[in-house]
Amino acid sequence: MEALQKHCLDAGTRFDSIEKSIEQRIIIRRSKEEITKILQEKNVFIPKVDFQSLKRVFIIGTPDECIKRIGEYVDVGVTHFMLWFLDFSSMDGIRIFAKEVMPSFN
Repeated sequence: MEALQKHCLDAGTRFDSIEKSIEQRIIIRRSKEEITKILQEKNVFIPKVDFQSLKRVFIIGTPDECIKRIGEYVDVGVTHFMLWFLDFSSMDGIRIFAKEVMPSFN
């Protein structure tokens, strides 16, 4: 957000007039084991990158963990989310998200 504020100043644009958005990958499941299985199936694991490192880059976790992570983005001003569900073409992650995460942000 600091970089965006600087660019706004340089361009003469009001920072508050811009909708802050993020495009992010997400994996949501009820257990770490289920998430790990998806990561392995989709070849997302990168050599020498552990699960916690991936959680800093993507939105990955249980519904409560995803709520917390999305809340961090909301706290810095993000109001629009474009999410790539890494378990696609399964609808499981989207269903969990719709039922258990979205109501926390209405």
